[in-house]
Amino acid sequence: LENNPHQVQIIPNPSSGIFHVIPNGIEGTFDIQVIDVSGRIVYSDKIIFGANLSNPAIILESVTSGIFFINLYNKDIVIVERVSIL
Repeated sequence: LENNPHQVQIIPNPSSGIFHVIPNGIEGTFDIQVIDVSGRIVYSDKIIFGANLSNPAIILESVTSGIFFINLYNKDIVIVERVSIL
């Protein structure tokens, strides 16, 4: 598995609870999880990256402010990023 944290950008970061995951040179279907610092999954879905696809918003308005980890993975790639929710 490849782990390169620069394959996606989280915009904006810090965020009010709504952000986009922007791919940098990766395509395909990924599982996405947003996990709080205690290890609780607060969001889980699938996301598809591709040349002609828009980058849907991830909406976490109901979570308390803090640091969250974004895990994106498929059979070949694991990406972990961090986002601050204000």
